[in-house]
Amino acid sequence: MLPFEGMIIDYNQDGWGSICLESWLGGGAYGDVFYGVEESTGREVTVKIIRNVDSGLEEYRVKNEASVNVDSEHIVPVLSSKQKEDSPTTWIILFEYFKAEALKDLIDKNSSGLPHFHEYTRQLILALHAAHSSNIIHRDIKPANILISNHTDSSPGTLRVIDFGVSKFRAGESMTLTDVPVGTKIYMCPHIEAKGGKTAEFTADMFSFAITVCEMALGAHPWWTPTHKGGITANVKAQLESGQDAMINSSLFDERPDLKLYKPMLLNCTKLKEGSRIKQWSEVANAIGLDLELPSLGSIEFSGKCEFINTSGVNEGGVKIFNLADGDILKIGRKEISVTNKRLSREHIILMVDDGKLMIADDDSSNGTWLDGEKLIPEIPKEAHDGSKLRMEDVFIEIRF
Repeated sequence: MLPFEGMIIDYNQDGWGSICLESWLGGGAYGDVFYGVEESTGREVTVKIIRNVDSGLEEYRVKNEASVNVDSEHIVPVLSSKQKEDSPTTWIILFEYFKAEALKDLIDKNSSGLPHFHEYTRQLILALHAAHSSNIIHRDIKPANILISNHTDSSPGTLRVIDFGVSKFRAGESMTLTDVPVGTKIYMCPHIEAKGGKTAEFTADMFSFAITVCEMALGAHPWWTPTHKGGITANVKAQLESGQDAMINSSLFDERPDLKLYKPMLLNCTKLKEGSRIKQWSEVANAIGLDLELPSLGSIEFSGKCEFINTSGVNEGGVKIFNLADGDILKIGRKEISVTNKRLSREHIILMVDDGKLMIADDDSSNGTWLDGEKLIPEIPKEAHDGSKLRMEDVFIEIRF
């Protein structure tokens, strides 16, 4: 029996009582996932147990996954999260439960291509557009992180994306060191492997999306096999030597006339030169004949007004509004953010506007400040964006323009 399987967890938070971990659903180095049933009501729930959260980086990763709240039927909702009382290095996250199979397992059963892959492509586009609209970059899109419920050969099911543990909030880093690649390498862009996960933008997810869609359509990964040697670098070299500028070899589609519509889109999303790829989900959808009416994604410029939305603790949901003009400097701290929180300094951070950009600096605070996962060096400002995440010791803030 795996650790925790069969245990009763006295969860007792957010309307959930004691939960029995009925069976193990999967997991890996980061944690294990169980099918759980609340004892008193019979409510079903997916329970993720994350152990050995013994560093600030790991704790930030857990809170990162637990804070993802995207309004989409194609992203599994987080219901609650907490530290285990008798084991502070163990965290529990509750997700909405639905019976499903991993897309990876369905592909393995369909070596000539997955039935209904066009419908699943549509649903995956909707999921990732919703995440990106919330300024969240998943950074590990692959068949193992996609679940399908109610799939049959004659009828498509419902697709949902899971595992936002290494996601990044756009215009900032969530939890990853600059030079560390994030994601699963055989679905990763070459520039992410070379430069690290901090460089990820929306097109990084689009790249992984295209590799995943290609795998659905063909029934196999487009360039990797279990005996493949050399990884990303070797495949890039081979593609360039053959005169191709995309990660996917165009010859894969020669025997599949039914993929004629998909070929240009898949090659465009996986171009080796990052700046030449498709940049909008509406373009991806239109390229394969889907009229989804998806709004364009883009950065919101700072107009002088910003909202600080408290996403943690007793002040969760509280909003503070600050108005600044170019050249203004404003010091804020405990009084403005959480008057009862003694861990905040009286003057904790400095807000300023420089050339139309909102800049934030730590004002040599007692317990530190993190902007988009990066600890600020006192009095050295860093640019904040719409959707940026600010952490002032144990207070978490979302910034909105």
